Amino acid sequence: MELSEKYAKRVYELRSFSAAAKELFVSQPALSATVARLESELGFKVFDRSTTPLTLTAEGRIYMEYLFEISEREGEMARRIRNLSGSGTIAVGGSCYTSYGLLSKIAGRLKQLHPQIKLSVDMGGEGSFGNLLEKVRRGTLDMMLGYDGDDKEFERIPILAEQLAVAMRRELVPKAAMKYAISAEELVSGAYADSCRFASPEIFSGVEFIRLGRHSSTERIANAVLAGVRYAELNVEHAHHTAMHYNLMLEGVGAVLLADTHVKPAGLEKKELAYFVPENAAAKRNLYLIRRMGAENNPAAEDFKNIAIDICKSINAEKRNLK
Repeated sequence: MELSEKYAKRVYELRSFSAAAKELFVSQPALSATVARLESELGFKVFDRSTTPLTLTAEGRIYMEYLFEISEREGEMARRIRNLSGSGTIAVGGSCYTSYGLLSKIAGRLKQLHPQIKLSVDMGGEGSFGNLLEKVRRGTLDMMLGYDGDDKEFERIPILAEQLAVAMRRELVPKAAMKYAISAEELVSGAYADSCRFASPEIFSGVEFIRLGRHSSTERIANAVLAGVRYAELNVEHAHHTAMHYNLMLEGVGAVLLADTHVKPAGLEKKELAYFVPENAAAKRNLYLIRRMGAENNPAAEDFKNIAIDICKSINAEKRNLK
């Protein structure tokens, strides 16, 4: 990226010529002149200088998208070259609730094994899963944790099995559902009788459910196993994982569908809650380590993969041992 382009990008990021000039160690007049020359070469104005804070023109928005893409590509090139030299870098991602706890465990063990490794963790953003998957596709991320990505472009390595169950405060449990109620310990360990699994969501008549994130893996499962339940007049928007849904459930807003692996990380085992396991096989899912098919060999990424598999193997084994 040219120096003038880097200057323009930083002006946009800080929304100010004066703030950018201070950070770039140049005078404001010199910075303004550099950006003006760039705009002259482009044939259009990048910035609308009449607004405070500074904004982009319509042409500037398109141009800035390309600048950010170029910057990302340059970073990816540098990272791949460092990998060839064996210095050890890795970029990983994950936007689901499970990944928040799991990625920290994997990263911690990876740093113990390789203290000098350069590690970048991307937790998504608006569009979370889709954005992260696109970064894996482009090679900006070495791999990510997720439930989907069933595409010929990606290799999906199953690492963690999850059982989804309904959770609600005990005082909300209808009489018809009481015989199916199990404790947090029983759910996490899997130590409950098959007779405790419910077949029909009709047992939750009168209970309101909290809607899950649109287009999420959990929402698709909820549509399959909870068809016909009543939803609370409350929507949670732009949540990158289900923590807010759990908090609402704890406040008595309604019931929610959650994964057994979320109970302890979310501190739910300490609450007076009842859990209900669906008989429907759709309520079971796998968390995958997703990487681009035929991705370049990266020793750091290979270590990350092996550590992830080992940690999840222990989690799955702990469930079996508790039964």
